[in-house]
Parts: sequence; C-alpha cells; structure tokens
Amino acid sequence: MKIKWLIAGIVLTCLVIGIATIFTHQNEQKSAFITQGSNEPFALNTIIPESPATAAMYKVISEDSISEGSPKSMEIKTSIPSESEAPALAEKALERYGGLPKDAVLYKVVQNTIKKYNTKTGVIEEEYPQCTQVIYRQYIDGKPVMGAGINVELGENGELLGIHKGWRTLEYAGEVPVITAGEAYEKLKKGETLVMYQSGTIGLKVSDIKMGYYAEPITKDQKYYTPVWLFYAAREGQTPFPYPVDAVKTT
Repeated sequence: MKIKWLIAGIVLTCLVIGIATIFTHQNEQKSAFITQGSNEPFALNTIIPESPATAAMYKVISEDSISEGSPKSMEIKTSIPSESEAPALAEKALERYGGLPKDAVLYKVVQNTIKKYNTKTGVIEEEYPQCTQVIYRQYIDGKPVMGAGINVELGENGELLGIHKGWRTLEYAGEVPVITAGEAYEKLKKGETLVMYQSGTIGLKVSDIKMGYYAEPITKDQKYYTPVWLFYAAREGQTPFPYPVDAVKTT
C-alpha cells in the first residue's frame, strides 16, 4: 500500500479574539438581533452592540519587529512542551528579546505534529511531535488589536525554535468621536473595510461585533491607532475572521 508523508506546516495566526469593552451611547437606539439570508453579503446573525460617543486613540511611540526561525522546527522531536507548561517557557525565551509586553494577552497554545497519512483511506497512521506554538495578541484597555501579535515556537526541553513578533508600543492620545456599530455595518456591506479577503463576501455571516484597533503591517509607518469596528464573519463551518471598519466619525 502506497504511503505518502504529509508534513503539517506551522501556521502563523493573525486572528484577533478577545473581550471588548462596550460603552453606552446615550443617543444609540436599543440593540437588535437580526438574522438575514445566506445569499446576502455579510448577513448579520448577531446583536448590534450599543456604541460609545467617543473612543480613545493612541500614538505609536516605538515598534518592534522580529522574525527568526530554525530548520529544526520541521524535524520530528522526542517530546515537546505541554499546553500547560509552554506559556512559562515562552515568557522565559522572550526575556532575551525584551520580555513579554505588558499589553500582551495569551491567545492560544498549539501543539503541532507531523502526521503520516494513508492516502487511500485518509486515516492518520502515525503522529510525531513537531513543536509547540505560544501565541499572544495585543489588547488596549480590553480591546483587541487586529494584526499585532507574538508567535513563539518551542521544541524539546523548551528550546526556542522560532519567534515572530510585530508589535508597537502606544500611549494615550485623546478621544475621537465614533460612528455607531450599525453605521459601520452599512459601510461593511458596501465593502468599505480596511482589509478585504479574496474569498468574496456572499454567504458570509457576521457572528460577533467588537470595537478594537487595527495594526497595519509592521513595515508601514503607522503613527496612530484609531478605533475600528471589528466584524467577525465566516461561512458555515469555517473560522470567523475579523473585518475592520474605520470607526472614526469624520462629519
């Protein structure tokens, strides 16, 4: 029986998931729950949250970009750190890079493996340890920052196999008026987003809406973080991705 080896690559995740602080806008109408058809772009299947009149903006005072890896990441290991012990090992590994930022929040820990598949049956016949990923996300005053993250890859005995970091240090720079989540949803349906994926929008369902911030790629000279509405959307059975809509009211 012919057996092929398929090696599972390391996934660098940029998802942003967290709990956003929701403020009350005195002029906002009562939240509503709306379910729409699957043939519409960004069908709404969640509550439209109440909105603040203003939200904080932040000035970028420094940035940090690291991307280091080892060929050993793809090798079979005797053992890799457990999900419970990996965060402490990751924090120790980060000490040589200035430590874990104060606004970093543990997002998830993933044990990656190399799998041997039977290509005729699709059954995994053998599975070997590869590395453990520890992923952090940035939060500002409880609000998620889409795009910012730290990914630490650990091997045997907590050996650092790779680190990927895109992070900006921020300071409070005042308040700006913001549009409501409902107004942002109308912009979303028109395609007025800061990021648009190539998969199209028909069939997407919005399952969650949060206020947060959007970090441009670290290669860009971003001066400020201003509020955005994050619409988490996906097709049935898929993982929701955040679609950021500029929340700053211009008129």
